Amino acid sequence: MSPPNRFSKNEKILTMNFASLNVGTMKNKSHEIEDLMSRRNITIMCVQEVKWKNASNKTRFLNKATRKNKFYFHGEENNRNGIGIIIPTYLQNNIISVTKTNDRLMGIKIVIGNKIWNIVSAYAPQVGCTSTEKEEFWLSMENFMKNIPPEELIFIGADLNGHVGVDNRGDKRWHGGFGLGDRNEAGEEIFHFAKAFDLPIINTFFQNTQEHLATYQSGNHSTQIDYHLCSRLLKNKVQNCKVILGESVAPQHRLLVTKFRLNPNEKLKDTSVPLRKIKWFKITNGEESDFLNSAIQWIQDCNNSENEHTADEFWNAFQDGMIALAKQHLGESNGKLTTKKESWLWKFEAVRKAVAEKKKAFIAWKTCQSNDPNEKERLHEIYKTCKKLSAKEVAIATAATHEEWYDKLNDPDGQKQVFKIAARRKNDSKGVVAPKFVNDKNGNLLTRN
Repeated sequence: MSPPNRFSKNEKILTMNFASLNVGTMKNKSHEIEDLMSRRNITIMCVQEVKWKNASNKTRFLNKATRKNKFYFHGEENNRNGIGIIIPTYLQNNIISVTKTNDRLMGIKIVIGNKIWNIVSAYAPQVGCTSTEKEEFWLSMENFMKNIPPEELIFIGADLNGHVGVDNRGDKRWHGGFGLGDRNEAGEEIFHFAKAFDLPIINTFFQNTQEHLATYQSGNHSTQIDYHLCSRLLKNKVQNCKVILGESVAPQHRLLVTKFRLNPNEKLKDTSVPLRKIKWFKITNGEESDFLNSAIQWIQDCNNSENEHTADEFWNAFQDGMIALAKQHLGESNGKLTTKKESWLWKFEAVRKAVAEKKKAFIAWKTCQSNDPNEKERLHEIYKTCKKLSAKEVAIATAATHEEWYDKLNDPDGQKQVFKIAARRKNDSKGVVAPKFVNDKNGNLLTRN
């Protein structure tokens, strides 16, 4: 028998990648972030500085065409702060609750495998903010953590705007010793918080090069201000944690990814319930003859039957009979969401080309080894030009697509779609879609079948 929390050679190790990134703004970046998550195989992602206003519990899909990932976010102003968490669609039915404290802190309670996880996204006040604002943030973080039962797992992906430094003397339980620079006052707050709730700072437990430790770069200055923290129970399940270079979604902040390994019996399951639908549309396409003939024959057999039925019994039998015949002759859909469709945005050649040029310019700027500052400045200007052009092409493509939709809605057939669109948007905006867990007699949440 293999030891606890280890894996035998014959068992398949299941990994999950959790990430965090300060995106600066989500405007015109939704599709790029979904593309990033797909390429980097990211399961769940915490984002900061969303700068989208959302004081209610509404959510949205990152990409309405693919519907792969759902974005839970909160913001009180359109041009300041805001945080969010991106959850894959196949896990949305595992969400128990969504807690939005303020525009700097939110969390999602979700069942993964047989465990209850608390995914937390946080954004600490910057250097220029007042001490009162900083105290309120850390007080809200403490109150948030106190409401989490000790048996539940915790993952925090946050931009905490502080330096925990390299020194870990006497603090090796929470700091692994692989940080950057010296600890400052904000770093002391981070460390006190981690120590108070026994949360290891994952970044500091893996030895990486400086470029894979630095989460923020501005000019020639790079530092570590984004951190991942987790429960003590999760620490031995962390396989790696490092910064991923070369992503152009955020020009200054870098993508931080933590890889967890789960036991084979904790596999992620697609919890979205497939809804199989009868293909009634075949009736209008001239394929209804077999179905209608069978339905007429069924009614005739009922009339010729010697058994007497009440009205309710007849209508129940009629309903069941017609549904069975429709499934037999018209067929059913597979009930699954089509999540492999190409996004409408990427169908525009100009958009694909502009985004590719922006990524190319970003990599050229960030990987420039020249000692000439003028050369770096030139590459930076090229990147800024490509970035503006990319945003412009996305806006043009979006406007063209909306115009096409408006033209369709003017037709009689298009007007019928208005109510379907409204109903679908209402369902898509729900935070907790279909909770499927119940409590036992002691009030504990049951996560096993």
